[in-house]
Amino acid sequence: MYVSGNGRLDATDATFSDLGIPVTVVMPKWAPLVKVTNCRGFGARIIQHGDSYDEAKAFLNETFGRAKDDLFRSR
Repeated sequence: MYVSGNGRLDATDATFSDLGIPVTVVMPKWAPLVKVTNCRGFGARIIQHGDSYDEAKAFLNETFGRAKDDLFRSR
């Protein structure tokens, strides 16, 4: 699970997908459709929440906790 606000998202999703690791990505509601579509194409579960990166990150932390083993943050 991770929150993203950058262009490295596709490469990250592809890597996790190739390794068979399920991915959940939290991104702001305004995330570009192409980013959402590409991530879903790699098999990622997408959750769009908040009007900013910080709101998406806060949602991720509140909903999924801060477990270091299963949480990766990318910005």
